[in-house]
Amino acid sequence: FFFKQKTAYEIRNCDWSSDVCSSDLPKVSRRRGSIRRPSWLTANVLALGLVSLLNDGASEMIAPLLPIFLTGTLGGAPALLGLVEGAADASAAVLKLFSGYIAERGGRRPMVILGYGLAALTRPLLATVGSAGPVVALRVTDRIGKGIRTTPRDVLLVAGVPKERLASVYGFHRAMDHAGAVVGAFAAWLLLRSGVEDLRTVFLWSTVPSLVLLVLLVVLVRDPGGALPRSEEHTSELQSQFRISYAVFCLKKK
Repeated sequence: FFFKQKTAYEIRNCDWSSDVCSSDLPKVSRRRGSIRRPSWLTANVLALGLVSLLNDGASEMIAPLLPIFLTGTLGGAPALLGLVEGAADASAAVLKLFSGYIAERGGRRPMVILGYGLAALTRPLLATVGSAGPVVALRVTDRIGKGIRTTPRDVLLVAGVPKERLASVYGFHRAMDHAGAVVGAFAAWLLLRSGVEDLRTVFLWSTVPSLVLLVLLVVLVRDPGGALPRSEEHTSELQSQFRISYAVFCLKKK
């Protein structure tokens, strides 16, 4: 083995587990606390990610138990399940169109708070119903909240984020969303496993994350304001791609 001659400073900083010394390596900053947050992880992205986690957690504490509650506890007909989900999804889809129009012109933060607030309101009320009819109304109200908040929330997510990092933003948000769904279902299972027999008690517990997420929305989420930038560069190309995708979707449905 041949060792190159080193100064006393180099010997003192030498890693004797190998024949490479620290003085031979690239200079790396060793300051504590020098880890930087990614440029795309803005305050809105982080706050809305936590909000989504809590909201999906609260929702999934109810959704798996709703069919049992509707047909078993309340004695509703099984066909009512289809009516509930169909009316709920239809209302959300229609409202997304109008919420998108409004979100382009401002007022995004109040819409997000209103949308999540409606969903939070339905959860404790669901524990008080005595027949199947109000369940339909509450479920539709919950989805109305989703239709109101989805588009303006997506606008607030990307506010101040570089264009090349938008995929990171949406990936992070979806990850938090799905994590909340897992946590919510697991929390409901734990409650039932611990001896809770009344499903209404589980519904009431879902109010806790709902209240926390509303506080996070009010305190942390901000709207930079202004209209959204418009780009006509790829409009015709996107329109043609949309027509093709829509045609394939219609054929698949048939």
